[in-house]
Amino acid sequence: MPDADANEPNSLCDLALRKYYGSGTTLDVHEAIRLFKQAAECGSVDAWGHLARVSVKHETGIQVPDSLVQNALAKWKDDVERGDPSAQYYLAWCFESGVGLPKDPAEAIRLYRLSAEQGNALGQSNLGFCYYKGLGVDPDPDKAVQLWRLSSNQGYATAQCNLGTCYANGMVVPKDLGEAVRLFRLGSDQGYASGQYSLGMCYSKGVGVSKDPTEAARLFGLSAAQGNLDAQCQLAWALRNGIGVPQDLRESIRLWKAGVDRGFAPAQCGLGGCYAKGIGVPKKFAKAASLFRLASDQGFSNGHYNLGWCYRRGAGVNKDRTEATRLYKLCADQGFAPGQCTMGVCFEKGVGVPQNSAEAVRYYMLSVDQNYSDGQLRLAKCYHTGVGLARSLEKAVALCRLSALQGNKRALKMLPKVLDEQSRLGWTIRRHKCLSTELGRSRVKVLFLCQARARRDATLPALPTELWLLVLEQISLRDLDLLGLTDVE
Repeated sequence: MPDADANEPNSLCDLALRKYYGSGTTLDVHEAIRLFKQAAECGSVDAWGHLARVSVKHETGIQVPDSLVQNALAKWKDDVERGDPSAQYYLAWCFESGVGLPKDPAEAIRLYRLSAEQGNALGQSNLGFCYYKGLGVDPDPDKAVQLWRLSSNQGYATAQCNLGTCYANGMVVPKDLGEAVRLFRLGSDQGYASGQYSLGMCYSKGVGVSKDPTEAARLFGLSAAQGNLDAQCQLAWALRNGIGVPQDLRESIRLWKAGVDRGFAPAQCGLGGCYAKGIGVPKKFAKAASLFRLASDQGFSNGHYNLGWCYRRGAGVNKDRTEATRLYKLCADQGFAPGQCTMGVCFEKGVGVPQNSAEAVRYYMLSVDQNYSDGQLRLAKCYHTGVGLARSLEKAVALCRLSALQGNKRALKMLPKVLDEQSRLGWTIRRHKCLSTELGRSRVKVLFLCQARARRDATLPALPTELWLLVLEQISLRDLDLLGLTDVE
């Protein structure tokens, strides 16, 4: 591939875009930013637009000369007067983001709408996002999906991924994981970082595709190289545990620290977890608690939960079960399944709150609704013992089985016990039904005689009660009469 003309701004901008997305060349975000800056300084207004958006996204701290900013804004304003949809989009973005202009959501919406009405894919996508979030307009998810579909049909990666998320979650459109994967792949194939991350998550969890940790890690790596913080955290987790990639604790810690440096709450929790367990770094509970607090202060549910764990155990902070419970409730109220389950434990045992079995069951059920294995096990125990609700061995077995299928070791240990109890209960019920008729009563008497004789005579098979019953159920009252067993006492 020939090098771009060092003085030709459009050529430089084109090369920067290819470097940014890894299209036909090696992906290199930092080189792309340098080329955007060079192209902008050579007079490319489009390059300045790309540079502004990329700089904000990656927090590069690049200082663009004010003269260049004003020149770009002046040109866009002139082009907007002529009805240019690209200029309408760029100027709207400046009003939305506050780059070069004071933030003005209403003016951003006006310009996005003008751009979208002319069929500009970027304008359609961003206007859809404003409707989705309620930025400058009343929230309207239906309108958002409509606009994203228009933009997606033009091949715009951001809209494809936004629409894919709608199909993945069943938002406005029927849930369709296959369609979600297709849309994520379209975005990913264009080098779009969010598309690579979303497709990676599908492969990581086996959602809409066969589970493939190696492919997931590859996609996380591509997305992380563009600065996607979510992907960096997923890749750090994979490297820490050797999932889909060889274990590399040093690189895992580096990625989490990069996220912490940018104030990203999931990275703060990830690095805090390493300090709490001494993985890749010395074990330091105080450092872990400090990182968890940073995440909690941002309202991050996992941060609340992990900091609650510290207070509950006195790890890096003074032990305080009341504060632990407060933090658990914060994350539970955010819909965080581990927090919901832990709140259930707090209410069941009266830890930090008054004991309340009904409330414990309510929290367990909330976590079960999210298929959380510990919640399934806890609720199974409630059904087994009749704590907080009516006893049901059948429901206890079903929940315990669901938890065990997810590999929960405690559920795997409990399952044989409840299955055995269910089996014995089934025999008892059948026995009671038998005793309601003359034939049934005779069969049960014969059963006890057979079992007693089997215990005395080693040559007879020691069959389980249920197998004896199955045999005896084939014997009629006439058979028993002929055998002289109907009057057995």
